[in-house]
Amino acid sequence: GIRVPGTVVAFLLIIVFMRKELLMLFNKHTTKPIIFILSVYFIFMVYFLLTGETRNSGAKFSVMTISLCVDTIAFLILVTFKDIRMERMTVPFLLFALMQLGYVESLSGHGPSSILDFSFFRNACTEMMRKNIPVLSYHNMGIAAFIGAAFMMSQRKKINNYFDIVFLFSSLWLIILSGARQTIFGFIFLVFVWLVFRTGRFKLTTVLLASGVIVVIYLGLQMLDVPFFQSGSTRGAHMGSDLNRNYDYPLMIISYHFLDGIGFGNYHNPYTQEIYPHNIILEILCELGFVGLLFICMVIFLFVRSHHFLLRNELPNRGICLLLWIPYLVRSMISGDLSENISLFIAMFLLFYYRGVGLTSEQLKRLMKMRQMSNGNR
Repeated sequence: GIRVPGTVVAFLLIIVFMRKELLMLFNKHTTKPIIFILSVYFIFMVYFLLTGETRNSGAKFSVMTISLCVDTIAFLILVTFKDIRMERMTVPFLLFALMQLGYVESLSGHGPSSILDFSFFRNACTEMMRKNIPVLSYHNMGIAAFIGAAFMMSQRKKINNYFDIVFLFSSLWLIILSGARQTIFGFIFLVFVWLVFRTGRFKLTTVLLASGVIVVIYLGLQMLDVPFFQSGSTRGAHMGSDLNRNYDYPLMIISYHFLDGIGFGNYHNPYTQEIYPHNIILEILCELGFVGLLFICMVIFLFVRSHHFLLRNELPNRGICLLLWIPYLVRSMISGDLSENISLFIAMFLLFYYRGVGLTSEQLKRLMKMRQMSNGNR
């Protein structure tokens, strides 16, 4: 009677197919970042145990544990092998986004009236949820396209071939079609960071050029008359309303439970029926209090102060780590709860931990043969 998420099934298949390579992921170069990851997880676990089993805490901690295992292995693979080709990894993200679009079209019975009908998908998803028809959140399509674009751009110094251009425009179209503001603003921020960091040198002229490109993209979105983008950009007086978020209730909780919080997994807004405040900092303050946030900040501070932290770090395949981290940063500040957003800490500790070059598949095979020969001699 135990429900097994599809993520667990996929994770078990990865273990089966990569059982030999997985042994190489845990070595002296990955020990320290894993310790930092487990330290943050340990803080959450202690608060979960102190809180006890409540309405949402058990499920939240279970999903967090699954996310910990899956995301740690995924990012360990990225930072270990240097012959990973990012353009191959981007395609599944785009296919996943298109799959969701096709699913909603098939169940709703109609599709967008044109390629510029950017209100269809979000409205269809909302209507399906109202009718209790199984459907993924409309955010997921935009997030998948957003992460795919980040993976592709992370390994590009220039965008000058047809595949990259078509992929980026397709990703941007799916992001706007999803109606998720977080991915629209996140994509703009991603382009800005890529323009600034792609050469590895910080120049004022590059920043000015990036700012100009962002203004052009912004004006283009205004001209496209994107309803959810315009409704969020014209109410600029209040950040919470811009992002369709109500931060008044979590701020009230923080004012009453500033030091100790209300307990892990105990957040529940009776007015909106939300079980997380759509911001990782507010969520930590609400559930763990200032003391819990201080513990987590101490772990981050120790990591940043270590001699191995490098914000401008690159993957062994020359991918820019900061670009890969941006989607998880944007999502944690606007959507998702700690059970999913623990990936923010996992990605940070593994991506920004400087370790030099990685291994190719051939080097891995030779190293494994040497180990086997060594074990045989023993």
